[in-house]
Amino acid sequence: MKIYFDALGCPKALVDAEKMCAHLFDSGEHHAVFDPEEADAVIVNTCGFIESAKQESINAILDHAELKRKKPDLILVVSGCMVARYHEELKEEIPEIDAFIGVKDPSKIKDIFIQRKNKAMLDQGEYQDTTQSKRSLLFSGFKHAWIKIGEGCNRACGFCAIPLMRGKQRSRVEQDILDEAKMLLDQGIRELIVITQDPVNYGVDLNNTRSLIPLLQKLETIGFDWIRVQYLFPDPMLIELAELYKNSSVFCNYIDVPLQHISGDILKSMKRPGDFDSMAKLFADIRTANPEIALRTSFIAGYPGEKDTDANQISEFLREVQADRVGFFTYSHEEDTSSYTMENQVPKAVAQDRVTQWAAIQQQISTERLRRLVGKNLICIGEGISEEENGERVMIMRSEFDAPEIDGTVRVKVPKNIEIELLEMAEVTIIDSDDHDLDAIFVREI
Repeated sequence: MKIYFDALGCPKALVDAEKMCAHLFDSGEHHAVFDPEEADAVIVNTCGFIESAKQESINAILDHAELKRKKPDLILVVSGCMVARYHEELKEEIPEIDAFIGVKDPSKIKDIFIQRKNKAMLDQGEYQDTTQSKRSLLFSGFKHAWIKIGEGCNRACGFCAIPLMRGKQRSRVEQDILDEAKMLLDQGIRELIVITQDPVNYGVDLNNTRSLIPLLQKLETIGFDWIRVQYLFPDPMLIELAELYKNSSVFCNYIDVPLQHISGDILKSMKRPGDFDSMAKLFADIRTANPEIALRTSFIAGYPGEKDTDANQISEFLREVQADRVGFFTYSHEEDTSSYTMENQVPKAVAQDRVTQWAAIQQQISTERLRRLVGKNLICIGEGISEEENGERVMIMRSEFDAPEIDGTVRVKVPKNIEIELLEMAEVTIIDSDDHDLDAIFVREI
C-alpha cells in the first residue's frame, strides 16, 4: 500500500511519526509516497497543544477529507495528540476519518491496515512503547535528529494540556535510549537533540533519582559531534548542566529554559516556581558557570489576571538578563486546564500588544548578542540547504548556539571546489550579523 504521512506538531510528535513509519515500512509491505494524490492511505499526525496548532491540524485533516471525496477508496487515518484529546469530537465532526490512533502505542498503526478501516481508537488502555527505538528518519533533519528520553509530565502548569494528552511522566530505560542513539549515529546523524516534556526530572519515576546528567555523560561517549538538550524546567540543575557543557567538546553551549513568565504573582497562578529575582539569579549563575552559553527562553502574554505591572516585569527582565533568543506567545485558552475557568481573562488584542512590545526589546538585544560573534571562527552544522546569492554559493548552516527550526542560521559562502551538497559540518568565520542570523565565509570542512 502507498502511504502519505502528513506529520505536524513539535519534534516529540515527529519522533512518534518516525516510529509509526518504522512499524509500517520496515516489512516492505507498504511504502511511503510524497504526494497525497498518489496515496492509497493518508495519515495525519496531529498536534493538540494550543489553538493555532489544533487549527493547523484540523485544516490538514479537512484538506485530505476533500481528497477522499475524489478518491472514495482512500483510507484517512488521524493520529497523535488531537486524537488523544478529541477522539469523540473528531469522529462525530469529520466522518471521512476511517481510523484513529492516539499517543499510547505507535505499533498499533499496523492494525489499521490489517483491518483496513476501524472507527475505534486502536491504542486504548495502558501506555506502551516508551522503549521503542526503531525509527524511519523521514522527518529528522539533514544531520540532526531528536531523541525522546521519556513521555508525559507530572507537573500541573495552569496553562498546559500536555498531561491531558500524554499522561504522567514515563522515563525510558537508559539502555534503550543508548541503543537508539547508537542507531541514529549509525545512520549518519551528527547532532543528537535530547527531548521530553520535563528533562530535569528524567529518571525520577524509574529509581526516585534525577538521572539526566548521568545519562548525558553516557551519551557523550557514543560519538556524536554535538548533543543538545531542549525544554528544560527552571531548576538549579541547569547550573550543573552549564558546567558540564563548558568542560566538553560534544555538548552545545546552549540552554533552552522556557520561563513562561517572570511575575511572581503570575507564576504562582501558573503553578510554577520563582519570581523576577530568582529567575534573574538563575540566569546569572548559569552564565557565571559557563560564560560562552547561549540562553533561550520563552514567555506567555495574556495569562488570566496579567496586569500591565506584570507585563512590565518581563520587559525589565529582558533588558537585565540579555538572553540570546526569546520566543513570545499569546495565552491559549485550553479547556480542562486550571486556567480555563479563571476570571480576569486578558483580551487577545492586549496580549498581542504585549508580545509586540517584548519582541521589539528583544530584537535589539539579540542584535547585540549576535554582533559579538563577528570576527570569530565557529563550527557549524549543515541544514542540507544551499542557494545562489549574487552569483555565490551559500550553504545554510547553524552554530552550536542555535537549535534547528526555532533559532537563527549561518549563511556560509562556500568556494566552488567544495561539494556543497555533501557539506555536513564546517569551520567558518563570521563576517556579519543582523537581528536573527549570521553571515560567514568557509574555512574548512569537518
